[in-house]
Amino acid sequence: MRPGLSPIILDRNWQVSTDGGTGWLSLPALAAYPRNRLPLRLRCVVDLQPTGVCVRYVLRLEAAPPGTIITVNGWRVGTAGGDIFQANVTDQVALDTNIIELDISAAGDLRGVSLQAIPCANMD
Repeated sequence: MRPGLSPIILDRNWQVSTDGGTGWLSLPALAAYPRNRLPLRLRCVVDLQPTGVCVRYVLRLEAAPPGTIITVNGWRVGTAGGDIFQANVTDQVALDTNIIELDISAAGDLRGVSLQAIPCANMD
């Protein structure tokens, strides 16, 4: 990842739903997601504040189960599977409240979820 502002590490304060997103339970740590209750949906609320400079936002997952569908504020931004997933989500996020959801249907490792603000001058 290119240099920028400190990443927002999204490893705490997730919610989990095993009924398609109608009932949500608190999940204190991302690593504790219930691998034995598939399929499931994970949700994290992220509040973004102004940075004072032009930035682009990149969502990154170091690892995710195969076929994990990633949405930001209801917009599908991609499908992760095994390797590092990275997507420019600038057009999907907004200042204040944002909802990141992961739809998981297969077992696997899930770690390293972060949102990085990168100054526009550092983007290709």
